[in-house]
Amino acid sequence: MANEGNPRPTLIRNIRPFSLTLKVRVRVSRMWRPRRFQSDIYDGLHYLLIDEMGDTIHAKIDESDYPHIANTMQQGGIYDISVFHTRRDPSKCKVANHEVQLCFNESTKFELVENVVPPIPEYSFHLLEFNELAPQVQQQPLLIDIYGCIKSATPEYQVPIKDTDKMESKLELIVENLRREDLKIFLWGDAARKFNLDSIGASGSAILALITSLRVTKFRQQIQASSTTHSCILINPQIQQTQEY
Repeated sequence: MANEGNPRPTLIRNIRPFSLTLKVRVRVSRMWRPRRFQSDIYDGLHYLLIDEMGDTIHAKIDESDYPHIANTMQQGGIYDISVFHTRRDPSKCKVANHEVQLCFNESTKFELVENVVPPIPEYSFHLLEFNELAPQVQQQPLLIDIYGCIKSATPEYQVPIKDTDKMESKLELIVENLRREDLKIFLWGDAARKFNLDSIGASGSAILALITSLRVTKFRQQIQASSTTHSCILINPQIQQTQEY
């Protein structure tokens, strides 16, 4: 009977779309509040959640629910979450390697948990080396993350959007890896507007960055990457790869 009153959390790998999931125990690996592309309208609050097995899933609070439950979780915290629904992730190119997206609303319950055993990893990234990007051009089911040293950055500028009368912000980065190879990364929209260009120029040392949720493209035979509305930019993140630079 005790188990019925306090059911064990469902592992992320066992979650299915349109199913009743009583509870998950997860860490907030990262969270972001994007604007829709070519728009000033926000698109709710998004999370990448990770469980004790290291599996991840994309979760979202819709914009209509955001004012009511915006401050219920903090990045890095571990929570027992219950009373939510699941759906098939509608994205063609996903943030997490999972077919399901969790949907939170005013009824969802969030309980902060401490001293968790077994421990839950702090981060999860889909990091690819530069030489692994070419196959992603033809088929990219999962958005990728890139880590490296920012060699240069252009100021934000406006470009016209094809087949519309709208303009959008754009910024270009050159990122270098340990093999001294370069990759051009385009930041669009909010990612370009929020990028702190002054901090790059003022720094007297190498700026290491991890840029998440990128789409891989090819232009004039050159592999490039572009930000999406889910992209986050972490400057000098405290991750294992930092020690290699």
